[in-house]
Amino acid sequence: MAKNKVVLVIDDVESLLQFIRGSLAGYPVDIVTAVDGRSGLTLAQELRPDVVLLDLALPVMTGWEVLEAMKDDPATADVPIVVVTAHGDSTAAARARDLGAAGFMPKPFRPTELRRIISRYLAEDDAIAV
Repeated sequence: MAKNKVVLVIDDVESLLQFIRGSLAGYPVDIVTAVDGRSGLTLAQELRPDVVLLDLALPVMTGWEVLEAMKDDPATADVPIVVVTAHGDSTAAARARDLGAAGFMPKPFRPTELRRIISRYLAEDDAIAV
């Protein structure tokens, strides 16, 4: 039996964490959450998740700082990071790409958009129907 993929969600808004859990319910992923940047970075280093959904406006350590730290660390440099933020302007998207983010998804978003993003990081045999 194949092991589930791990999705690390770093966001301090509980309603969004619940929305993501609900949107991915029944899919072959384990969702791990962190509500501040520092604990999210620690979890990323410990777990080496298959994908990280990263908010920018976080307590303790900003999403920008988490992104830079993950890309500077050889242990997490290859982990795909999708920036998920309410600050979804083109400047933020360009900066995220420049810092090594694999994707950028402005809030609010639909469950189908989330599943489409997540499915990019699953093996073909685990693909999520969107």
